Amino acid sequence: MRKRGKLGRAIAMGHILPDALRRGPGTLDRVAAAGSGVSLRRMSLLSVALGAMAPAAWAENAWIGPALGDWNTPSNWSVGLVPGNGGGVAPEDQAVIGAPGATGATPGPAVLDLSGLGIDFLILDGLTIGSGAGVTGSLTIRGPGATIFIANAPALTVGDAGGSGMLTADLTAGGNNPAATSLSAYSFSSSYTFGRGAGSVAQIDVRGTGLQNAAGNNAQVATFFGPNVGPVVFGDQGGTARVMVDGAAVAFASPITDGAGIAFGRGTGSLGSMTVVNGGRGVIGGTFGQSGEFRIGAEGGRGEVTVTGLGPDGTPSRVYFLQGQTLIGHGPGSVGVLDVFAGGEAFSGPGPCGGGGGNNGGNNNAVCGPSGPPIVGAAGGSGTASISGPGSVWYVTGSTSGSSASDPQVGAVGDLTVGGAGGSTGVLTIADGARVALGQGAFVLDPSTGGGFLVSLTNFTTGLGILHVADPGSTGTVNFGAPAGSPPVAPGTLEAAAIQFGDPNGRLVFNHTATDFIFAIPTSGPGSLQTLAGTTILTTPGA
Repeated sequence: MRKRGKLGRAIAMGHILPDALRRGPGTLDRVAAAGSGVSLRRMSLLSVALGAMAPAAWAENAWIGPALGDWNTPSNWSVGLVPGNGGGVAPEDQAVIGAPGATGATPGPAVLDLSGLGIDFLILDGLTIGSGAGVTGSLTIRGPGATIFIANAPALTVGDAGGSGMLTADLTAGGNNPAATSLSAYSFSSSYTFGRGAGSVAQIDVRGTGLQNAAGNNAQVATFFGPNVGPVVFGDQGGTARVMVDGAAVAFASPITDGAGIAFGRGTGSLGSMTVVNGGRGVIGGTFGQSGEFRIGAEGGRGEVTVTGLGPDGTPSRVYFLQGQTLIGHGPGSVGVLDVFAGGEAFSGPGPCGGGGGNNGGNNNAVCGPSGPPIVGAAGGSGTASISGPGSVWYVTGSTSGSSASDPQVGAVGDLTVGGAGGSTGVLTIADGARVALGQGAFVLDPSTGGGFLVSLTNFTTGLGILHVADPGSTGTVNFGAPAGSPPVAPGTLEAAAIQFGDPNGRLVFNHTATDFIFAIPTSGPGSLQTLAGTTILTTPGA
């Protein structure tokens, strides 16, 4: 593979557009590619240049290589040319791995090894892995940091139309050097599709060492984003998609503001999941100053997000829902699950708008974050959130402006709803020393890695928000210890200023093993308290 085609060299030398155009509304100066070595200026040029130059989709260039064959070998591709050589504007640049009717040898898993190529970006006209009934495709990307720019639709598709696809980002090689172990996939004009259609299966694996950098963030980062990306859906129209984040960080971002920007399990029979382990970090967010909804289980589908355990240096596994509203189980027939176990941490709240640095890409007054509080069970859906184990915590904050580490901007107080409107059912279980903390704080960018997607919560004050249990016509349950009908376990702690019931079907259940559990949060409304096991000392008005 050439290090750069003619377009790549022209872009790198700054010969495409004058400065006046680079600074215009279409530039991407607000966003950095995570550790990719691609400058913000170069990304601005790519945004406009590819938008103007990229033609309609080309014929597919299908992978026909052997198992673990090299992406950079021309004979492994059906047109005899390597995708990316044409700078995103040549016939070979629409890559398909796992295509029905591909000629040549039985296709095996492909490997894109960036080591030694000396490139900092690869431009494609689309990347599809496993599309078509009974088709299987697999791609492993490894090596030093690079950005994969995808100019046209389809942007990135893994597991579609009854096919199975696996995408692995192996970021372990560089140890804790973020400059050598980061990867960005950047789409200009289309969405990311993971597991779409009955019988389709997508697996996204992001692997790292679990090591942290000096700022306390993951040293290996993979990001998937773009200015015109549509909804990002994991498991759609009856398909299945699973994301595994093991010791690395992954960020999925969508600028959609109307409805679900990101969804796990959308549509009847669909399943979408994300699991974060070994000190990894999952970031689900809006981008470019936009806030949408993050639906875990939507339109009759099932969504699951699990974060559990610690990394080798003791850093918790973490999941962040930033610049949007977290909805767990949204819509009739939908089931959503959030599990935070064994010292893991979850965060629901705002994030720095755009590229951050405290200025939201030039708009100091912009406000980003949820359009409403997180909801467990929303719009007629069923949702459960289980926070269990010493050190496990779910932080909930309100909206705030973008912040920098030198000037953290503490935002609004965060509330939480269990059993939202529309005949929904919500269950929150806090057990075995875990915490649910409703408060306010500031999310600030980590300038050392992550391209604006890795953040830290600072200046957090807990116990300020309100827990709403059962909106009118809905059902909400909060368990301290175990749910009713299960053997009692040690309780966890809710840190809130008040609990408000909106319906008689709201209740607090105390089913624990403690002998002196003190409950002192004021309650109001038509709900009830149920004590099943353990000793609970009520010192609160309204209890």
